[in-house]
Amino acid sequence: MDFNERIYGSKISFGILIVLIIWLIGSLFYYEVEKFSIVDSFYFAATTLTTVGFGDLHPRTTLGKMFTVAYVFMGLGVVLFVLTQFGRYYVEAQFEDMQRHRRRLKRKKK
Repeated sequence: MDFNERIYGSKISFGILIVLIIWLIGSLFYYEVEKFSIVDSFYFAATTLTTVGFGDLHPRTTLGKMFTVAYVFMGLGVVLFVLTQFGRYYVEAQFEDMQRHRRRLKRKKK
């Protein structure tokens, strides 16, 4: 594993950990403040964090609404960061594979 793979791997792992922590914090908040069930809390936190928002659940309290606004802005940034790092890693890995393949073809032609 080269240096870039370790860097991307650690960024992706760290990002996933942060997403899980944010998801857990949101779930606990909705469970305690909005009195959603455990399952509904995890579901609502996930759909809110990913901005899917089916509309079947929504915060009823002022505190819940204010938290949700902050949760979306903070959480969406982290989710996008993780997806970007994963995509970047995948694209660069594909590019490096193509470069290796081209070098092998050039060596065979000589």
